[in-house]
Amino acid sequence: MTHSLILPTNKVYSSLKITYHFFHWKKGTPFADDQGMYNRLTWWEQMDNGKQLTRNRKFLVVVPDVCTKIDSG
Repeated sequence: MTHSLILPTNKVYSSLKITYHFFHWKKGTPFADDQGMYNRLTWWEQMDNGKQLTRNRKFLVVVPDVCTKIDSG
């Protein structure tokens, strides 16, 4: 692997690690005006009121995957 490919690859994987942490492990919400309604839910569970296979969820699954495949060549 050449040096020119290492930096973009590291950026993509770092981004994936950060988004995974916030979507699947961090609970609650960064906004204080929710009065604690979402303290027990992750951001992924809060999205689209918990409905599965919505456009938003599909987008957030497919786009990082495609970017990783493009980056890895």
